[in-house]
Amino acid sequence: MASSRRSAKNADRTALATATVLAALDAALREAALPAVDAPPLVLVAFSGGLDSSVLLHALASRGDRVRLHAVHVHHGLQALAESWPAHCEAVAAGLGVSFSCVRLDPRGAAREGLETWARRARYEALAGEAQRLGCELAFTAHHADDQAETVLMRLARGTGVLGLGAMPVVRAWGQRRLVRPLLGLPREALAAYAAANALGWIEDPSNRESGSARNSLRLTVMPALEAAVPGARDNLVRAAALARDAQQVLDEVAGEDLAAARTMAAARLSAEPAPLVALLSAPGRPPALHRQALMTLGGARQRLVLRTWLAQSGVGVPSHAVLAELHKQLLASEATYGEVIRAGAVLRRYRDWLWVDRDDAVPALPAQSAPLPWRGENELLLPDARLVLTPLAGGVSSAMLRNEPV
Repeated sequence: MASSRRSAKNADRTALATATVLAALDAALREAALPAVDAPPLVLVAFSGGLDSSVLLHALASRGDRVRLHAVHVHHGLQALAESWPAHCEAVAAGLGVSFSCVRLDPRGAAREGLETWARRARYEALAGEAQRLGCELAFTAHHADDQAETVLMRLARGTGVLGLGAMPVVRAWGQRRLVRPLLGLPREALAAYAAANALGWIEDPSNRESGSARNSLRLTVMPALEAAVPGARDNLVRAAALARDAQQVLDEVAGEDLAAARTMAAARLSAEPAPLVALLSAPGRPPALHRQALMTLGGARQRLVLRTWLAQSGVGVPSHAVLAELHKQLLASEATYGEVIRAGAVLRRYRDWLWVDRDDAVPALPAQSAPLPWRGENELLLPDARLVLTPLAGGVSSAMLRNEPV
């Protein structure tokens, strides 16, 4: 009788472990909004062969009526032991009826940018290349709640803002494709329970037990200490990331409204500018210019928010806090006639009150102020960027002194 009860409990635990993972997977598939096609779409699965990706691939394979799978193993070439991993991954994929490919990286690039940075960049580039080759619109990775908590903690330590604190969403844009992380809400224990329930085998990477990298140090030392000091810290960090993403969504909506209003004002003002300036700011392919007076009624934080959104929509990318502060200084606060900041292959320019994005670092030919300036005998004339001081002299003439100072 006792044996029967134990068997029933084990069966219940096995069913619960499987149901937990499959429920998370189904929720992510709904959020990903699979393309409406006659046949299930082909999706790419990043498959290292470790516990996390083994669970992901196995769970996705059970949903074969909704997706077709292609597993990609990225071989970094960093340790001799890893030479056997592609064969293991290919065998697992074949056992699940999943097509497979392996991309081998050249580790010599690691010395130039640091091992962690290189490995992550090169891995995603390899996955993107395979997705393009195969025509996959969706790519799946096996990040889970422990990874999310570590990411939040790492970014906080580096001084992130609300955007960075949001860490990883379940679904996000990835170039022309989408990246899906269906296991993001599940702790590693849930994945281990699924693996045990389904008798999965996986690769144990010995480098995960080395504390030399920042990520491993967090995982092996900092997170256990934090959990001991604050029970539930991991789940709290994951929840904080979700709250930050909600806050960022509100900020995006506010910035979008402010930017739309600024563009409307810029369009109205541009029509009254000299033709050379209109031609410069309306060059084919150039993102819409802004007029800074449209932003000056906003507080500093909202000005920076609009600048960040404008740059992101102009294809420049999201600037760091330090770069954003310099942009605010040069493009909004400066009283000089001209200002520029070079950023990520682009030049952000300001001429008087006009802001625009250039891809060419050569200073453009800026239109001259050619409109006549009326004089009615006053002692000072205010020019756009200077002050002309007139001093009466004997004989009804005046001397003029140009003071090159903003007014």
